[in-house]
Amino acid sequence: MLDTHTAVAVVAAEKYETDNKKVILSTASPYKFSKDVYRCITKETIEDNLFAMDKLYELTKMEIPNSLNELKTKEVRFKEVIENNDKQTIINKLKEA
Repeated sequence: MLDTHTAVAVVAAEKYETDNKKVILSTASPYKFSKDVYRCITKETIEDNLFAMDKLYELTKMEIPNSLNELKTKEVRFKEVIENNDKQTIINKLKEA
């Protein structure tokens, strides 16, 4: 199971196949992108990242890294969402900081 960025590297390596050996280094866990990885495997969309992480584990039995698994018990610190196209709100928030 690959994270989304490593999957792109694998596809690129396969597409540009040569006689040269290739090494693909990955530093991300598929669980970091659990919603997207789960959707790629099952075609089912899950909106909640932590729920998707659990569903991905149920499906694969691949161990969830502790650093990500611990997020389930952490306090949510940032709750406000500013849409990308709302530039003025972003500018105002930066001025307040």
